[in-house]
Order: sequence, then structure tokens, then C-alpha cells
Amino acid sequence: MSLRDRLLPVADRIRSIAGPTKLSGNDGLDVRPNSLTITVRTWPGRLGDTTAGEYSDASTTLAPVPRIRSLTSREVAASGGLYEQGDLLVGPITPAYTNTDASTGGYSETDLAPVQSTDSIEVLYLITGPSAGDYRRIELRRGRAFRYELVLRKKQTTPMY
Repeated sequence: MSLRDRLLPVADRIRSIAGPTKLSGNDGLDVRPNSLTITVRTWPGRLGDTTAGEYSDASTTLAPVPRIRSLTSREVAASGGLYEQGDLLVGPITPAYTNTDASTGGYSETDLAPVQSTDSIEVLYLITGPSAGDYRRIELRRGRAFRYELVLRKKQTTPMY
């Protein structure tokens, strides 16, 4: 087990301090008002076709609650057109790890950016809190050893929660 592998659970526990509850179950600081749920929706027919029956959802709410903030004007300008004003940066999110007792934590790239392999699969990023709405993924940043970050953009028509 590498030093990075041993430090990922530590990073996860430290990040949990800011959330409503820490990974240890005790109260956290509760300074993260937004939360993110990633839902993979599978339709029985084509995407959005309700005549073929009901869809099924598989949802994951990220814990510990990651920081969610708007991208700065500087980040938008430096993106070369990839980002727009109003896009959100979600992270840091701890990469997947396995503890010495075989328990697991963190998230894999597939957890954060599920593959839409067919016309009947839809990936939804639902934020609740002050930045509430339905979002779509623009980018999964994976260039750092101890964290992932998601860049999300609000969908044009987003329901009110």
C-alpha cells in the first residue's frame, strides 16, 4: 500500500469536518449548504420516452459534502471557451480507496462521470441548496493525486425544488 493510499482516508475524514455530519458520525461544522446527487436514469425505451414505461434511477449522494462554488471570471477566461459564467466547481472529492480493514470510501471516476452507453441512459447532477437545480457535467478534473473536481453547468430548463 502506497503512502497516497494510506493518506486518502485521512483526506476524506478531514473533508468531512466541513459537512453537516462527519464520517465518524459526529456533528460537523455545517458550512457546506449545497449537496450533490448523481443519478443514472435508465429508460425502458429511448431517452425521455414515457410510452414504454417508467424509468429507474440509481442515485449516489456525495459524502462528505464537497464544496460547491461558481467559477471565477479568471477561470472562465482561461478555459478557452470550455467554461461559461455560472458554471460550478464541485470539489475536492476524494478518489476511491480501500482501508486496511477492507472498508472502502471515496469515489471512482466512473462514479462521478458515469458512461452513457446507450440512448436509454441519462446522467443527472442534482444540486440541492442555494445553487439548486439540474446540471450537466462539463468536465471531470483528475489531475491531482488526492482529489477530483467536477465542473457542472445548469441545464437550460431546470425544475424548481
